[in-house]
Formats: sequence, C-alpha cells, structure tokens
Amino acid sequence: MALIESVKEGAQGAVVATVAGGSLVRFKARYLGYGEGGAPPEAGAELDEAELAYAAACTEAEDAATALLYRAEQHRAGLERKLSLKGHDRKPLRAALDFLEAQGLLCDRRFASAWIRQRLRRRAEGPASLRIGLASRGVDRAAVEAALAELLDAEARPELIRDAAARSGLSDPTELRTFLRGLGWKGAEIDEALDR
Repeated sequence: MALIESVKEGAQGAVVATVAGGSLVRFKARYLGYGEGGAPPEAGAELDEAELAYAAACTEAEDAATALLYRAEQHRAGLERKLSLKGHDRKPLRAALDFLEAQGLLCDRRFASAWIRQRLRRRAEGPASLRIGLASRGVDRAAVEAALAELLDAEARPELIRDAAARSGLSDPTELRTFLRGLGWKGAEIDEALDR
C-alpha cells in the first residue's frame, strides 16, 4: 500500500500526490475508479501501489494521445499502434483511448471523413479504393462505411466520378471506364456521369 502524504490538484483533473518516501506521482482520479469528476484521494489515504501505477500509466497515455490529437485527426487503431511503439502498455493505453472516445476527442468516423476528403482532392479515387485505403490503416469498418455514405452520396457521385476521370489521365473511353470500375464506381453511374 502507498500512503499519500499530500495531494495537489492540477488542470484537467490531474493530481500530483506525494507518496510516503517522497516520490511524486501524477495521475487522474478517474483512472482510480472514481469516474469522471471524482474527487482525488486525500492526504493520509492509502492506495494500492499497483492501482496507483495503473492510474499514472493511463494518465501518461492520455496525455500522449491528446498531444497527437492536437496535431491532427487520428483513428483509434493508428493511435494505439503509435503509442504502443513509444512504450505505453496496452491496458492503460486502451483505458485512455476509451476515455478520449467517450469525450468525442477521438473518432474513427471523423478521421475517415477527413482522410476521404483529402484523398478526393488529390487523387483519382472511388468507393473501393477509399475503403481499401482506410481498412489498411485499421480504421473501424462501420466508421468507414458511414463516412463513405455521407461523402459519396447520390448527389455527389457524378461529380466525383468526373473528377476521378479527369485525374486518371486516360483518354480511351474503354480504358477509362475499366479504370473507374476498378476504383469501385458502378458501370451505370460511370456512364451517366460521363455522358453528362
């Protein structure tokens, strides 16, 4: 057991506690099982050392994940992979990512939408090529399908097909249609979009 000698509350639920012997431990009370907004332990409290170490590891993982989220939109599998490579243990990392998802800071669908928009601006793409690209990154399948349904709706499809055709650099109609079908566009919608 670890005897808490002093507790100082910081920003965003962080707590710095002095443990008997003079060690400082930084953690968020929610990872001790107190839930969001739970009060941190008071001076004089005794906590299980393993529980305290787990809360500290969760807090470190959350801080590292948040720093990456501030820079760019992320998806869960990619963020978990990046932070695992930096030495964060899986169990505390998953707890931190669960919290960030619950808060809406980490969202696979939002990542998929941003990634799709960026790809459509730069390359010849279609539903299949976008789906494959996101699946290869480990983005949640339901999030990918929701983002595709939103961004490649019936109204947007003809223009997206024309953009993909223009970016392909192909002039032969047969080759162009084959190329567009390979991207995942349907034959009838290709014909309709290109005939306009």
